Amino acid sequence: MTTDKNITVRSLEDAAHSVELFGYMAENAISDVSDFFTGTEADKLKINDNIILFVRVETPQSDIIIYWDDSYETGEERIKEILTRFFSPGFRDYFEKRTDVWSEFKDGCIAFRDGQGTFYSVWQYTGRKDTKTAVQKKNFGRLFPSTLKRIQDNKRLTKSEMGYQIGHVDPYHPVSLYWDYYRREDVLKAFNKLFGTEIK
Repeated sequence: MTTDKNITVRSLEDAAHSVELFGYMAENAISDVSDFFTGTEADKLKINDNIILFVRVETPQSDIIIYWDDSYETGEERIKEILTRFFSPGFRDYFEKRTDVWSEFKDGCIAFRDGQGTFYSVWQYTGRKDTKTAVQKKNFGRLFPSTLKRIQDNKRLTKSEMGYQIGHVDPYHPVSLYWDYYRREDVLKAFNKLFGTEIK
């Protein structure tokens, strides 16, 4: 279920105003956003006994996760947090596999089949398992707000952004001093090691 593309989570109402999604719908003769939920068993997220339906729409640019919460009882931020993490690389840091029976579909669980077949796998959201060292936690706390926001939004950091951020924490780090001579993969590896992140 993970993807390396940009992930956008939108409510049914918000998705109706997405330019990117509108283009996809026009190309595929889909007249209304609610049609994504018609004639198929959507995937499900349960929060406080409220079941939220969601589907993944894969466009060339990104993966758009559309959710339908007809009760409006669950906070939008909570829904987006869980669904974004479910489709992000490293999702197993946030979820535990449950037995694939409906009795295991409890609070905080996702029942997922990705629009295929009738078999649902059940995943329990547990939150982040913190594996950062004390130094990495300290460094992570010094991330620029703009950098942190891009990481949380699963946005790709440029080589210069990572090099500048590394230099803010360790001015004499080789990658900071000579970032323009390094490949992005090398800068990325140094960044993840320094801040305890798993970005790509």
